[in-house]
Amino acid sequence: MKKKTVIEMEYGELETLVKEALGQPFEFVPDQEASNDSTHSFSVDGSDPDDYDQKKVDEFIKHGKWSNWLALPLMNTLCKMGKLEKGEYLVNVCW
Repeated sequence: MKKKTVIEMEYGELETLVKEALGQPFEFVPDQEASNDSTHSFSVDGSDPDDYDQKKVDEFIKHGKWSNWLALPLMNTLCKMGKLEKGEYLVNVCW
């Protein structure tokens, strides 16, 4: 058995953080194809995304171009910026 510490946040908190830090609106629910009353886990370590994800992050920051499955690369970008700490995250979706 292992004990694990996680950081829990509501999806709206992440959306606000992305908007404030990167200057572009982000919608977590469609990005993750999330349903109501769901929880999504992410391991954030501040690592650089692969080339494909880096291109998606760059397009998002420069032009607001959104594509699916951008949450983790954005969270790692926020971590590198010092806006999120490294760790395990649970993002809750409830509306």
